[in-house]
Amino acid sequence: MRMNPEATVSAVRSSSARTELAALLVQAEDLLDRDASCALRLASELADGSGDDEIRTKATLLQGRALFASGRTDEGIDLLKGLVGDCCKADRLLPAAQALTLIANEQYKRGDYGLSLESDRKALALFEELGATKDSAVCLSRIGAVYNVLGELPQALEYARRGLDLLRQSDNLSAQAQCLNNIASIFSSLDDHGKAIDYLSESLALFRQLKDRSRELVCLFNLGIAEARRNNHAEAMRHFRQALQFADEAGDRRRKILILHNSAISLMDQGSTAEALAALEHCLEQANAIGDRNSVCLAHMGLGKTMLDSGDPEQAERHLMLALDHATATGLGGRLRDIYGALAQLHEETGDYRQALEYQRRLQEVQHKLFNEESAEKISKLQVIHEVEQAHKKTEIHRLKNVELQRVNQELEQLMAEKNEFLGIAAHDLKNPIATIKALAKLLRTQYKMLSAEDFDEQCRDIEFSADRMLNIVSDLLELNRIEQGQLSLNLAPFDLNTTLAAYIDIARFNAAEKNITLHYQAEASTLHCLADVDATIRIIDNLVSNAVKYSEPGSEVYVLAGANEAQPALLRFQVRDQGPGISAEDMQRLFQKFARLSARPTAGEDSTGLGLSIVKRLVEAMGGRVWCESESGKGACFIVELQAASDSD
Repeated sequence: MRMNPEATVSAVRSSSARTELAALLVQAEDLLDRDASCALRLASELADGSGDDEIRTKATLLQGRALFASGRTDEGIDLLKGLVGDCCKADRLLPAAQALTLIANEQYKRGDYGLSLESDRKALALFEELGATKDSAVCLSRIGAVYNVLGELPQALEYARRGLDLLRQSDNLSAQAQCLNNIASIFSSLDDHGKAIDYLSESLALFRQLKDRSRELVCLFNLGIAEARRNNHAEAMRHFRQALQFADEAGDRRRKILILHNSAISLMDQGSTAEALAALEHCLEQANAIGDRNSVCLAHMGLGKTMLDSGDPEQAERHLMLALDHATATGLGGRLRDIYGALAQLHEETGDYRQALEYQRRLQEVQHKLFNEESAEKISKLQVIHEVEQAHKKTEIHRLKNVELQRVNQELEQLMAEKNEFLGIAAHDLKNPIATIKALAKLLRTQYKMLSAEDFDEQCRDIEFSADRMLNIVSDLLELNRIEQGQLSLNLAPFDLNTTLAAYIDIARFNAAEKNITLHYQAEASTLHCLADVDATIRIIDNLVSNAVKYSEPGSEVYVLAGANEAQPALLRFQVRDQGPGISAEDMQRLFQKFARLSARPTAGEDSTGLGLSIVKRLVEAMGGRVWCESESGKGACFIVELQAASDSD
């Protein structure tokens, strides 16, 4: 027989009937999803009136959950923080950890990522001390999800995988499936869509086993997106169609709109324009039905772009202008960027260059605003990570011995020095080309009528040259950051190093000839089968050869030699030798360090970010090879790279 939800603890307070109190607690738990306010009243009475510590603690936990469900987040967090303090004083670690996980989850949902990480780490330490495997796994999975949101993908993957390993030891299939989804999301962020599909497929199988159609729908949608990003559009459409069926059954129009929009993109990529337009028309119909201006804007924008691609500029403009109205009214900056870009393209294709230029100007304004907003958001996320990591380090430092503490301090000092050097170099190296572009742009704007065609062309070339300088600097910084963040994806496969080197040298000879430098290439064998990543190897060759040309005097020669390592047949070797100024003993110590600025200078005023050799070293070592330099000051330099040779089994 069920109890009256309005029943109070006073009805059983006179009795020591713990069983009845426990029954009231179960009833309050049951009420939580249906009537949070009623559950809150009952849990509060149990927490205040029960003389049983265990019942009171469980009731307080439920009271916190009911406050969250009622939208009273701050009250719930304060209540549970008080419970954590009381439990820790009484050495009751399990309820303290449970309260911390509830707090962490709520902080995560409202975007307080730093606080969520702090709460989850405290909970994780308690669960690990108690040997609570399942609860530890939940903490690890959420910590991974937070790092994913903050863009710290290697850390996100590490925590999520640790959580999954623990969850696989339990019977909690729902938590396993959700963790698999989180890991798939991280791989998608890393652009590794193959692995994302593997994890999503496993997650889908579990949700089907659990008969959880809502989450099965989400899995199918994400699988469709991942397959589309791999250009496997037939498979993407199979997943989208099944997801669409589930959304129809559930009456979930918002998900249906997203599925239809992404289906249309895949259909266009397959050349099925008519089907894509039909999907977008259906998308617009659904968006209008729910009155969501964002979705209506999305549908009109999709229709406009599709009609533009299919050669119907009149209808394309109509839909794009409708999309623009909705985007402007709702302040959808990202949508405005796409719409202005499409309108600029449309007017350029129809020959209305004045209007195309106007939309291009608006596009640049929106891009500038979005860039500032995205930069501010990124800085905010970096600040969160910094604060969390600093707090974490402070906790760890208390447990370090003096020697370990000194090592950590040295590492921190080195990181600080690198950061300061990075900021100084980035500011210095970008300042000059930016100033040049600004000056030349002003000259073209104010004096273009007085410039001859040759002068105009020369100024434009100077702007392009300055922009290239900036792009090279930024590209090197991004490449190094990608490597150090563990986001480098290498595909080690056999290829002919001789063919790759010969093809590169043929192209590089033209650049070398501009400085009257002769580039020689010689290989010991017609084929040199190497086991490495082709793109990374080309990047290494390009850095070393361009450096040799850069630091060589006009009229000199550069030699590139390739062959086997006779002492170690499992290795292939190539070397780049120049006749430049060489490298001093002091410079040799810093040669492959980040931002290393050596005493030698390029002979024709070329740029040098100080990052090229650092990138070379990291790429070579990532492929299991090694790189070094042999040089004497005044006698040129020889850079030597050894990579793995491909075996017959490769």
